[in-house]
Amino acid sequence: MQKFSKKSIEVKSENATPTFTLAGKLVCSKCDFRIGECAAALKADDLQVLLDGDAAKALFKTRCSGVPKVATSALTKIDGNTVYLKVSKIANPKTQASNKEKTDATKAKEDT
Repeated sequence: MQKFSKKSIEVKSENATPTFTLAGKLVCSKCDFRIGECAAALKADDLQVLLDGDAAKALFKTRCSGVPKVATSALTKIDGNTVYLKVSKIANPKTQASNKEKTDATKAKEDT
């Protein structure tokens, strides 16, 4: 068993903020989840993801669109099936290209 010094544990516990990426459908926290005021949120299966931060505020006008989004964030709180996130980045999900598209792109790259 590996032993860690108390100092390294304190540094990790004080400075470690787990970040992760979560994909879901863009919804309104009040209209869809009946939580708080109208704000951008994500719905991922049964998981309710409440978003906070400037990146989330930028989605306010499109919050009821239902478009898929990918959020990169730090976990703030978990309450049952509701997750609270401090969002640093929100992006559109990447679509996978078919094999033909990959081949065409590779060929075009080789031709240049």
